[in-house]
Amino acid sequence: MEQGIFDMKFLYIICLLLFLMTALPVESLAYGPNDNLLKAISLFRSEQYSEALDLFYQELAKNPTDTNIMGWIAGTLEMLGQYEDALNIENQILATDLSYSEDLDDKLELLLKMGRYNEALDVSDQQIAMLGGDGFSRPRTIFLRGKTLSLLGRYNEALGFFDSLIRDGSLKGESLEQKALIMEKLGQDYEALDLSNSQLTPSISDTIHTSTAPINLLPDLTITKISMKQKENVIAGTLTIENKGSGDAGKFTITYFLTDTLKYDPIFGNNDIFVLGEDSANGLAVGDQRDSKDTKMFTIPGNVSPGSYAVGVFIDSNNVEEESDEENNVVYDISWVQVG
Repeated sequence: MEQGIFDMKFLYIICLLLFLMTALPVESLAYGPNDNLLKAISLFRSEQYSEALDLFYQELAKNPTDTNIMGWIAGTLEMLGQYEDALNIENQILATDLSYSEDLDDKLELLLKMGRYNEALDVSDQQIAMLGGDGFSRPRTIFLRGKTLSLLGRYNEALGFFDSLIRDGSLKGESLEQKALIMEKLGQDYEALDLSNSQLTPSISDTIHTSTAPINLLPDLTITKISMKQKENVIAGTLTIENKGSGDAGKFTITYFLTDTLKYDPIFGNNDIFVLGEDSANGLAVGDQRDSKDTKMFTIPGNVSPGSYAVGVFIDSNNVEEESDEENNVVYDISWVQVG
């Protein structure tokens, strides 16, 4: 019996020694082999950016081609306000692989913060071309394009993107904020304090110019639903138009078009569009909707070059109706069609 107890104690001591021998180096692996990286990330999330940056650079020295670490460095530099250095890091990442869509977004944001709007638009053009039919599956990419166009003063085009995001429910709050800013720049007094609303409405000062002037009741035509599908060389779909203004709308024209660059400008015109066809509405009373009773079908024109195209719709394309908001008449379907 005593021998058995001795054997058990001996076995226990041996196991304890083996455990201690293997446990000795564990201190250096307390958080795994990338302890510095984990610590750097923790510092970053604690807003200790300078300390985090030192550790990130230490890790990058060990792994010079690690794009994940490079991304953390770019983000840290951005938080420190070192935009030019952050941009250089993003360019290094993209030089490794141009398909990093998130890094293209990051680069675009940096350019906007640096006030380099034309360069930002070039990056956005590149992104839209690369994403093709998946463009609207990346709301941040679409949002940044709208913001870039807005900063360049191309408000009509920007509103098309923001309206698409609002309608789709993606980045809705941010898009409503941007839309409110555009309305303010255009001189229209919009009540944008409650950004939970799906549609910004004109304030009373937008319709009553003076205390003695008559109320100017104007319609506001906008597309609330759109669905366009492709089958071979035919595009078919439906849409819902609503009058969200304070006055009735008379007869107006609806133009359907294809665009490969999403740069359609109904005021100045653009050569990058291909008109599919037109439709007309006899009018729309305040608060009423016009749903497509029949599916609209259009044949893709033969002069359209092969590529990816968005379907756009322009209501009141002949600009017959005076509206309280003339900037929300162009929208794009969230899916793309392929030609060729």
